[in-house]
Amino acid sequence: MAIAVSAWFDMQTESRVRDIWWTLAEAGLARTLHDGPYRPHVTLAVYDAIDRREFTATLRARLSALEPFPVVFSGLGAFLNKPPTLFLGVTQSKRLRQIHLGVHELLAAVGSGPVAYHLPDSWNPHCSLALELPGAAFPRAVELLSTLALPFDGMVDRVGIIDTPAEVELEVLPLGAAQSPPNTAISRRPTSQAAADRERQTNEA
Repeated sequence: MAIAVSAWFDMQTESRVRDIWWTLAEAGLARTLHDGPYRPHVTLAVYDAIDRREFTATLRARLSALEPFPVVFSGLGAFLNKPPTLFLGVTQSKRLRQIHLGVHELLAAVGSGPVAYHLPDSWNPHCSLALELPGAAFPRAVELLSTLALPFDGMVDRVGIIDTPAEVELEVLPLGAAQSPPNTAISRRPTSQAAADRERQTNEA
């Protein structure tokens, strides 16, 4: 068990990423993210343990003074471990860096056992599309996603605290003092019109 802190997207951005997950799942290439208890996100930090009450209270107060902010999904990338992982690279904007550094500043005082990969000097912000692609699935997935219109813009509107790897969502912290109810539902259905059309065509085939 570990505790992860992640930047979460507004509904429109989340739906766009889920459409990509659905495309990979329907092609028989990668189903883990589509089928599992996952939410599109950018991981900000992972720690073995934190004082959750103190961290949540302080972070909530800080985030209430900020507004939702745009992010840019800059391109398709891969971690070439065995098996490899595909992701959307996310540009390190000033606002994204600000939240990332603030999270680690707080966790330095109330957390233990940080995962080094997510620390400020090592961080590579990204949004995962396919985890541990087997064998020939990797080049096929790259080819399938080569038609994505990149870069594209999204919006971060909240931060989540998660028990990982179980992916239990422990806290949802919206950005801004007066927010509409955050997008908390997890849908495994395609949400854009294009994805809905693809699903209908598949069912009719």
